[in-house]
Amino acid sequence: MHKLPQHDRLPPYDRLELYGGLSRRQRDRLLTAAVHNDLRLVLDDPAKRYCAAVQAVHTVRERDRRLVNGLTKEIAVSRENWRDAVITAGEWLLSVPGCKPIDRAVVLDLWLAEQGLCPLVHYAFDRWYEIGSYGRALPPDVVDDLVELSTTFLFRLVDTDIPGYEGLRHIGTGAYSHVYRSPSGGSVFKVPRNLAARAFAAHDEYLAGRHAARSPLATFLPRDLGWDPATSVIEREFIPGTAGVDLLLRADFRKAPFAIDQLEELYQAACAVFADDGVNFDIHPGNIKWNHETGRWMLVDLGPMPTIGADYFPRDSFARYFSKIWFDLHDLMLTVPIRSLDIDVAGRDS
Repeated sequence: MHKLPQHDRLPPYDRLELYGGLSRRQRDRLLTAAVHNDLRLVLDDPAKRYCAAVQAVHTVRERDRRLVNGLTKEIAVSRENWRDAVITAGEWLLSVPGCKPIDRAVVLDLWLAEQGLCPLVHYAFDRWYEIGSYGRALPPDVVDDLVELSTTFLFRLVDTDIPGYEGLRHIGTGAYSHVYRSPSGGSVFKVPRNLAARAFAAHDEYLAGRHAARSPLATFLPRDLGWDPATSVIEREFIPGTAGVDLLLRADFRKAPFAIDQLEELYQAACAVFADDGVNFDIHPGNIKWNHETGRWMLVDLGPMPTIGADYFPRDSFARYFSKIWFDLHDLMLTVPIRSLDIDVAGRDS
């Protein structure tokens, strides 16, 4: 097997640069969302975090520009040197006495935003990701992973509209796309609903699906039927059945889950692809359907997850995976409702 062709994917710098093409209001919203998420390190309450995020951005932008101006003066950012520039900026901020992690994150994000580049989130999956290494060598792919994570989540906040599907039956909405049933009923159209999907996520899903079709996962996948590069719309075989997350609501399934051997085969195939190629399929019960007609589990959402957070899925034991990702799901939703990022600033003007 081969890794996803990187030359076909939108490069990290191009993903960052999408930020510069947004309106001022959209840019401010994404900047606030990044800080709002990172403040989870010290504040749990979402309303308090939002107010603190707005205040933090205002303070650095309007009243205390010393550090932002220092970065701008010392470091020039270009397509050729952007990784080194971001690492240098992180190191520079680490050398400032009394500058705390949250302060460094806000200054770095505002500096990036003023260069027309997307801010970076620093807190995800209960970990703080520092840009900088206190003088130690920092692998460039650490920065690439943060760019992948940050743009994937933040650009979901920028709505987009792809006309032409209004007359079709709407059967669902996910993080990236609206899903419509084709007139014949044999396929579905995944139509981008935000900038992340329109600019790169849908294309990455299409590439991942083609890649997986040449892997042991192939027998668990719907057929790819089309890709429109002009709109980033994916057409895929419609799979009837019941999502795993809905089966978990049934007492009979929780008591005696069926086709476990087959589900373990799907799990092992997805883990093998991740181990060999780093493609992280979201093997979550909301993305896996039981097809009653064929008696098979099917992975119906092929969007690859960012590298950061890939260890959310236990990779060394199907029993641990099934317990954590399936049976512990509802308890986790109540006790740990935010397991990745919290960028929900919808409806609030920043």
